[in-house]
Amino acid sequence: MLSVTVHRPELDRTIVFLHGAGVTGWMWDAQVADLTEFRCIVIDLPGHGANHDVPWASIDETVVLVAEVIRSAVVRADTQDVHAVAPARVYLVGLSLGADVGLRLLAGFPELID
Repeated sequence: MLSVTVHRPELDRTIVFLHGAGVTGWMWDAQVADLTEFRCIVIDLPGHGANHDVPWASIDETVVLVAEVIRSAVVRADTQDVHAVAPARVYLVGLSLGADVGLRLLAGFPELID
């Protein structure tokens, strides 16, 4: 499982952010700060930031890892437990490498993305 940062876990509507190659989730700090009406989940992709110990294998493997994060990190607002699964879909934002992962995620797991 990838390490994630969850901002405003008490909110229901969720945006997942996927960064570009060579940076980490910090690149989304300004957007996360401004999007106060959303729960924001920032994922460091394998080989980056908090997940630097998770080896990068492929985009397809990364898509599966991100799908697992979305399934397990979308939480009920009343639990604030990042491992409690709730039936919900997320908005997805990606740049560069994150956009590629996001497009493949949408193609392979459309039930997760709004």
